[in-house]
Amino acid sequence: MSGLVLSKILCVILLTCSPAYTQGNQLPTPETAPPHDYFTAHEVASTKGYLDNLTLNHTDKILGYIRENKMDAAILDVKYTLDRFANHPKGLQMAIIVSRLSKQTSLAVFYFERALKLYPQHAITYAQYGMFLLGSGQVDAAIARLKQAVEIDTKMVGAYALLAKAYSKHGDTELAVQAAEKARALGFKGEIPLQ
Repeated sequence: MSGLVLSKILCVILLTCSPAYTQGNQLPTPETAPPHDYFTAHEVASTKGYLDNLTLNHTDKILGYIRENKMDAAILDVKYTLDRFANHPKGLQMAIIVSRLSKQTSLAVFYFERALKLYPQHAITYAQYGMFLLGSGQVDAAIARLKQAVEIDTKMVGAYALLAKAYSKHGDTELAVQAAEKARALGFKGEIPLQ
């Protein structure tokens, strides 16, 4: 028997013996099992292993698919990642890139809104969403998300820098300068363009 046939037999055995299969003969899907929280996945060995495997075999391949102009594959791996770990920071970053390149902004919006609904306690998700919204020209929405990020984490340097840029685009020079000063006080070394 070939190795491929043995692999398939083993998969069938494992699937049919799993608790998910025996309870209604269905495996959990993103629709039936809520996605995991990326930031707590390391607390359980099996979830950490699953996250590491998912990142290696899906999330880390997205940029390669983009370089090869395989946008369908990139979109599938963005969805695969975020359907399983709703607030996966690299997955969300890839959602931004893929949605812009494919001109499907609703892809990123859907996954950011979902991540924030499921796990609203993580500042980085608000900051990433704010960055996406700012890049999409939605300045007011970007400001709202970035303000939420710095409320949750008052030392989030990047969120203050983005907030400065957003306030500047909005025409709020005083608030832009305050946010830029806060970013620099926290150690931001880059340039913050203020209009």
